[in-house]
Amino acid sequence: MFINEKELYYFCKHRLLVLEKQLKEFIIIEEGNLICSSCSIIMIPIKTLPHKIQYRCKKCYKKNTIYALKTNFKFYNIIEVINFVFYFSVGITASEISTLSDIPLAQVYRFYKTLQTILHENYQINNEKIGGENCTVEIDESQIGKRKNNVGRIPNHKIIFGGICRENREVFMKLVENKTCAVLGREIISNIKPGTTIFTDQWSSYMSFFSNQNSYKHNFVNHRLNFVDPEDGTHTQTIESLWSEFKRFKRRLCYSKQRLIHLYISEFLIRRKFKNEANSSLQLFKYLLNII
Repeated sequence: MFINEKELYYFCKHRLLVLEKQLKEFIIIEEGNLICSSCSIIMIPIKTLPHKIQYRCKKCYKKNTIYALKTNFKFYNIIEVINFVFYFSVGITASEISTLSDIPLAQVYRFYKTLQTILHENYQINNEKIGGENCTVEIDESQIGKRKNNVGRIPNHKIIFGGICRENREVFMKLVENKTCAVLGREIISNIKPGTTIFTDQWSSYMSFFSNQNSYKHNFVNHRLNFVDPEDGTHTQTIESLWSEFKRFKRRLCYSKQRLIHLYISEFLIRRKFKNEANSSLQLFKYLLNII
């Protein structure tokens, strides 16, 4: 458990966190009564460090350890991990983190993959439906990938389906296998509350889905004629701006691996959640410490 996170953030910012003994001010580990799995007796603590306590059975000498960190990060150098989390919260590239922290670039990439996986798992567990009565949600799909020489089909492209609530700016973003009525309809039901007014373009899958249900109100705009419907003002420009924001995020952090798009999405969503808060990088830093 981390404490005094603001001071720890200051230490990382000014490159003052270099020794494990400094962590005494920032970590509390609750000692527990560990039971030896072989002898069924209480193990005794034999080595206490700021970030872990090692126990040993006094009968069979089997060892066990309690860590301050809850995830796979506990197997890495904790000073490197905390400094990495600080630089990650600031929002700089892997190569910049390596240069500033003196952590080898290969290790930084491992840390990135580990943390992004944790963020993705948390998003899957804690994801909530958006919208509701008196709310309007714009939905759309976006293809992610690059054409070779800017011509032809996009190889290994990924399709992201998402929505944004106009009233509170809550969003969801999911990778989908295709843009059929069955797939998009499934995701609409899974991610948007009944009673929501949903704005879409005139894609056939939307028209088919909404013509056969009564849980949602549906408005659409024909993009072949107008970006904004001249009669009722329906548009999907808010969700389209979200796609632009996501693509800028990928470019800024040099994210280009198609197989990791699901991890990029989860990172983007958590950064977006904190970006409008005061001291956003500090708040993100505190959040990350609590989930690693």
